[in-house]
Amino acid sequence: MDCRLLRDVDDPHTLTCMFRVEDTDKALAFIETPEAEQGKADSGVIGEPEAIWLEDL
Repeated sequence: MDCRLLRDVDDPHTLTCMFRVEDTDKALAFIETPEAEQGKADSGVIGEPEAIWLEDL
């Protein structure tokens, strides 16, 4: 899995994580699991992350 982690230059508390996935349905299903929720809590995520789905051109 490809992953990039970027930090907002104006707000260092705002991060953008970019992941390349093969199956968006599986990715969508995963972000709703208790394991994903626990991972967010364990890593200190504050607020609800926003998911944006993109495709290559």
